[in-house]
Amino acid sequence: MMNWHLTPLSGLILLAAVIPLGLLVLARLRPAMLARPQFCMLLVALIAWQVGYSLEWGTQVFTQKLFWAQVQYLGIVWVPLLWALLVAEATHQSNWLQLPRIRWLAVLPMVTLILTWTNDAHGLVWSRVTLSAGGATGPLHFEHGPWFWLNVFYTYFLVALSWVWMVQELRRPLSVHRRQVTLLLGISTLPVAANLAYLIFRQQLNGLDLTPAGLGLAALVYGLAVAWDSSYVLLPVARAALIEALQDGVVVMDAANRILDINPAARSMLSNPKEEVISRPVGAALPFLDSLVANPVPQSEIELSPGRFVEARTIPLKNRSAFVGHLILLRDISKRKQAELALQDSELKFRTLVQVSSDAIFIIDNETGQILDVNEAGPPMYGYTREELLSLKNTDVSAQPQETRTATHSTEIGQVLVPVRYHRRKDGTVFPVEIIGKAFEWKGRMVHAAAIRDISERVRVDKQLEGLLKAERIRVKQLDALRMIWVELATEFDLKSLLSKILENARSLLSADTGELVLYEPEADHLRVVSSCGLEKDTSGDIVEMGEGLMGLAAKTKQPLLVKGYQGWENRSPRYATIALEEAVGAPMLSGGVLLGAVALGSYRPSTFDAASMDLLNLYVQQASLAIHNARLFEQLNDLAVTDTLTGLFNRRHFFYQAESLVIRAQRYGSPLSAVMIDLDHFKDINDTFGHSAGDHVLREVARALSSALRKSDLIGRYGGEEFCVLLPEIDLEEGRTAAERLRQEVFNLQIPTLKGTAAVTASLGVAALNLHGETLDQLLQRADAALYRAKRAGRNAVSVEVGGGTDVMVDGSLL
Repeated sequence: MMNWHLTPLSGLILLAAVIPLGLLVLARLRPAMLARPQFCMLLVALIAWQVGYSLEWGTQVFTQKLFWAQVQYLGIVWVPLLWALLVAEATHQSNWLQLPRIRWLAVLPMVTLILTWTNDAHGLVWSRVTLSAGGATGPLHFEHGPWFWLNVFYTYFLVALSWVWMVQELRRPLSVHRRQVTLLLGISTLPVAANLAYLIFRQQLNGLDLTPAGLGLAALVYGLAVAWDSSYVLLPVARAALIEALQDGVVVMDAANRILDINPAARSMLSNPKEEVISRPVGAALPFLDSLVANPVPQSEIELSPGRFVEARTIPLKNRSAFVGHLILLRDISKRKQAELALQDSELKFRTLVQVSSDAIFIIDNETGQILDVNEAGPPMYGYTREELLSLKNTDVSAQPQETRTATHSTEIGQVLVPVRYHRRKDGTVFPVEIIGKAFEWKGRMVHAAAIRDISERVRVDKQLEGLLKAERIRVKQLDALRMIWVELATEFDLKSLLSKILENARSLLSADTGELVLYEPEADHLRVVSSCGLEKDTSGDIVEMGEGLMGLAAKTKQPLLVKGYQGWENRSPRYATIALEEAVGAPMLSGGVLLGAVALGSYRPSTFDAASMDLLNLYVQQASLAIHNARLFEQLNDLAVTDTLTGLFNRRHFFYQAESLVIRAQRYGSPLSAVMIDLDHFKDINDTFGHSAGDHVLREVARALSSALRKSDLIGRYGGEEFCVLLPEIDLEEGRTAAERLRQEVFNLQIPTLKGTAAVTASLGVAALNLHGETLDQLLQRADAALYRAKRAGRNAVSVEVGGGTDVMVDGSLL
């Protein structure tokens, strides 16, 4: 617990701390005058110093006195720096207010503060401390160390620096901060005198330091002066803010033509805006002002650089009738000068353009419509001489005089565009013109200039373009429909459905009434109708010979055809004898130059088809041909995926896929199902004797014979090599034996001609019936395969039946 006693002196010192505290409150109430950061921080440091000094005096315990002596340094080390910053702001020492410099100046106070609180370890701030002669009721007596005197030197360096700044400011004849600086210079002597008294007469004063009291009194005087008369702060700040914010440049010079002040606007006119020019001769810093200062004139224009101009005004400055310098105001007039130069250039160009323009340019009186002037292009355009035109009114050259009269009287100031108006030449011919009018005041009356352009050629071209554009819109619409149709056709792989869609879309695309689609059958060299629409009856299946009618001729020549007056056409097909068609159009369907078929469309209405229709149909059927080709490829690929390419039977994978379904169905419904495994005997001998090509032919013939001997509901596939597999739905084991024997006999009866003679072949067959108690397809085929090998061992050309785990073998219809 702190042992502090209030003594008269400690109470007075503590009371002195109330002064800066009150000023802080006043700064809060009147921030525009006192709430400057440096001043407020200075007050806080002063409060820390005074409170700590008061508690040092009133505390009775030595260690507590020492603690409060250290607390005082929280204010002592910062007071000189904050004072110097306050003066720097008042005297415009902006370089000293930059943050990097302030950081360097704060290094020594920070070090001093650290050394103060760690003094017991080094003794740099004080080497010895004892109670003063007053004992426990007085301050401590310090024998100061070397760092203390370094801090004293630092303090007086900043004080001396601030005095130099203030003296320099007071010597400036045009200083707006004179009153404020005078006040600061006066009050700074109070704490300096008090501190010198403490340093010199410390023994005589019994350790009493009057510096805090001097600082408090100085702060009180400054605060009251500023609070009582706001001009100490507001007028300099307001004037400086005004000068800094001006868009015009301001340069202040003394009598020796040295620059005393320059605002940002004037600084931007320097070749190097960051260059420091204060105190430099104006001729060196702003050479463009040198002649102006040497021979002052109230106002002049100066060209700083090509295209950049300023207007300079020179104001002499006097102090009590004595000349003390110049104030120069600079205004950037570059835009104005550029506008003036551009206007002069524009006027010259306008005069030139009016004369050389290919458009006729008239100056016309708004009230009367009288032609006042015309350029050189006017007379040739209208067939008049210049004198004749100047004697006419604008309605005299217009083929629409009422519209021209109305437009003339209603013209307001501004530009008006008349896209199309018709004028009349001297010879009476009428021609279209485009008019741009501009009304303005001229010689005290309202007139308008009319630029008139002959647009006869443009109108003619516009009409042509309009027709072409209309045709192009129709074509774009048709092509868009064609694209949508092609998307539909490209996703259709069912050939029959595809052919029907091709014809319907073609009929819709060309707005036709009838249509037929034929496919080419190369083996018979004729065409067959596969789809028709709009006719009295469906003609699907009809034969059309090559060269017959429109479709036959288009297919034969492989060229699109258009027939107008179809009823009288000499090549008209007899099939259309009763159909009263007016027009017909047809196109062949080709794929890589190979004929696929043809499409023909008919119309009962004249002027339905034209050359563009024929081209569109030809384009469409070529896309349709590709769709047909793709559909056929799809069918072929589908066949390749499920059939054996040599025999045409199901391949092993697809056979098993179909067989699984049959086994599942038989198990579900309890219906019989038999399997037959077939293997050709001594097939290697056939390959060796007749050749592999003949062997392939034998396999094809065997596959054909087996397929013809089976029902449509039976399933047969090539199992591998010369092996085949058959599933017989709804056939039990005995019926399966009979069917297998029939198959064996079919193979035995084959006599297959080859290049090396007739080939004969026999087969061994194994039969097994499905066990309905959960037997799988693989198990069924394994039993049939085992029966097959039993037939092989029995001498081949035999049927073996798996019966209850055993086998019966039949050769030539007889059981072994």
